[in-house]
Amino acid sequence: IRVAGGWVRDKLLGKESHDIDFALDDMSGEQFVNIANDYFKNSKHEQVRGFGVTKLNPEKSKHLETATLKIKDFWIDVVNLRSETYDPNSRIPQITIGTPLDDALRRDFTINSLFYNCLLYTSPSPRDS
Repeated sequence: IRVAGGWVRDKLLGKESHDIDFALDDMSGEQFVNIANDYFKNSKHEQVRGFGVTKLNPEKSKHLETATLKIKDFWIDVVNLRSETYDPNSRIPQITIGTPLDDALRRDFTINSLFYNCLLYTSPSPRDS
């Protein structure tokens, strides 16, 4: 599990952030959110207040499945690490499961390509994650 993008940037800048994006390499966002929802449903410690999945739907310009849950004041979006390739005649990417480096290279700003590795408690370069 890696936290990606804006949350990592905000923490490096010393800012508070309540929007967390998890990037996974071994299960779908929906699978992860279902496991987390079941865990927190049976936990007396935290309450999940929001839970949902926005399914892949290319006809409506939704090219990536995103799962979401809210714990306390934190919204967590969960997606797969991915790579994107483009047909020269289309602005719509072809998405495949990728590595941390693939995912970092497709991001819009360099600082948004940083990941926080939840297992190692570090913010390595994408090549090291």
